[in-house]
Amino acid sequence: MKRIIPVVIALALVAAACGGDDSADTTVTTLPATTTTVAPATTTTTAAPTTTTSSTTTLPVNPNISANDTVSTAGLGPIRIGMNPQEANIAAGYGLELDFIDDSCYYLSPEPVLSNVGFMVAEGTIARVDIFPGSNITTRSGARIGMTKAQIIGLFGAKIQTSAHPYVTGGEYLTFVPVDDADKNFRVIFETDENGIVTSYRAGRLPEVGWIEGCL
Repeated sequence: MKRIIPVVIALALVAAACGGDDSADTTVTTLPATTTTVAPATTTTTAAPTTTTSSTTTLPVNPNISANDTVSTAGLGPIRIGMNPQEANIAAGYGLELDFIDDSCYYLSPEPVLSNVGFMVAEGTIARVDIFPGSNITTRSGARIGMTKAQIIGLFGAKIQTSAHPYVTGGEYLTFVPVDDADKNFRVIFETDENGIVTSYRAGRLPEVGWIEGCL
């Protein structure tokens, strides 16, 4: 009996260790909950730089020309036919804008003081002044864009010679021809539309004043 008891006790201990009642170990290990805090997304907005475009036109401080100046066969106001560009700039009181065509012929513009006006430079000197549509500049005698053929003839009489407009059907060129010998090489040419209304005019020396397409 002394030899059996240790065996029985040993078997009993093994049975206890193996869960002799056949019940499964239901012990659950619960890990502590982990809380993760997500930092809020940071959005950086970069504002586009604001570009301000100024529409202000800066006028020359003391221009010597104005809308009150008039056209004659000699030029416009203080800018005279025969001046070189430097002399024309000095006479204008500021730098005239360059509208370049080529070395032999180009235009100078009196913008921003006067609009729709151009001074043709040919062979290095002012050859003529063009008064384009939209300008209110008048001649010394008061002729201007918008007048009728009859009004132009009323101002200049027999000094006006008429010819067909090369591009406008029914339009004409009304050419003022001076009678003084000193002005015999100068002309003022008024262009009219088919209704006999002056649309533009130019004044200057021959032959440039007669060039139909300006410097082209």
